[in-house]
Amino acid sequence: MASRTQSSTIWHRRWETALSERTWDWISSHRPASTGTGRLQPLQAKEVEGGRAGFDELRYNRCVDTQLLASKITKRYGATTILDEMDLVVEAGEVVALTGENGAGKTTLLRICAGIIRADAGTVKVGGRVGYCPQIPGLFELLTAEDHLVMFGRGSGLARDEALRRGHAILAEFDFPLDERAVTRDLSGGTRQKLNLALALIADPSLLLLDEPYQGFDRGSYMNFWDHCDRWRQDGKAVVIVTHLLAELNRADRVIELAPHPSRVRRRTRP
Repeated sequence: MASRTQSSTIWHRRWETALSERTWDWISSHRPASTGTGRLQPLQAKEVEGGRAGFDELRYNRCVDTQLLASKITKRYGATTILDEMDLVVEAGEVVALTGENGAGKTTLLRICAGIIRADAGTVKVGGRVGYCPQIPGLFELLTAEDHLVMFGRGSGLARDEALRRGHAILAEFDFPLDERAVTRDLSGGTRQKLNLALALIADPSLLLLDEPYQGFDRGSYMNFWDHCDRWRQDGKAVVIVTHLLAELNRADRVIELAPHPSRVRRRTRP
């Protein structure tokens, strides 16, 4: 059995891990200049027709505020290249969907942009606070939803009362059962994911990085999520969503389809 000191050490390590993966004040200190360069053309991606805004309109709008500038991002694992000089720029008031088959590097790109993992080459600059929602909820199984709101709120500089006020308001918008006092391990998958998404939003970030954030949602909650995307756009937030679901892609301003790097394809097809 672990001693009290060991348990305290384990708790603080978990606390630090949670905060390092969900609050990004340190990364928001550099605001890139938005001087009319618009967005970079993705090198390992292709534009998909049907988004709300055309490429030329976004590229030449000199009044936009760049919130994410990822340049020549490269990531390798051994002999396998996941991303090869990938460029991505997202402006305030823009919703961008990242699609592609498994192994194309969507989650890896998002984790690099959020500061979770390091790229082997390239740079990432953000224009404000970042809210990151991982694909697998980063929750503590023996804490309640309110415990999470307070903990992540404090990590973002919010007092307890303010964290609870903001958190409750966000959870209510996603029909989270606010009277639920159960620890998170006893919540349904969809309910856990709503809390996961609320933690990404609690600090009112200007850039949202969402990795399949609707996992486990029922149909009504799923449509409610896309309605929120419309509102976040209107509020001037920049939103990047990793998604495999194609039905609602017309609600994104741009859709970028990533393809697996040839080195990964060769490894899969090798006899």
